[in-house]
Amino acid sequence: MARNALHDEECLLVVDDDPDVLALLEALLSDSGFQPICVSDGDAAIDLVKAEPSRFRLVLLDVMMPVKDGFETARELRRILPDLALLFISGFAGKPVPEDLKSEGTAFLGKPFRIEILNQTISQLLPRTA
Repeated sequence: MARNALHDEECLLVVDDDPDVLALLEALLSDSGFQPICVSDGDAAIDLVKAEPSRFRLVLLDVMMPVKDGFETARELRRILPDLALLFISGFAGKPVPEDLKSEGTAFLGKPFRIEILNQTISQLLPRTA
């Protein structure tokens, strides 16, 4: 798969409790020219964003995770970075994005999805930089 120069150096935070999904997303996103930082729970994601808030513009979040689900995590992340783009991913279509998290910087993809759709959605969510 060809790398996309528009995405080089773009750091994405990926949060999923399934290690196989994390490994797959890390490989796919790296091949697409992103720099994925992968963590397995919401608390780790929150800690990373608190430590380096300028590093991340977009977070991919699994909706269904133990302890702190993707929506709870997103709320805490948006308290730190109100303009943070959120891409929710889930194998369960029955859990819609809550109204308080919906914005132009929010999207949802049902698993499974094609990498082209993932890349297109990420490109739509990321603000253009000069």
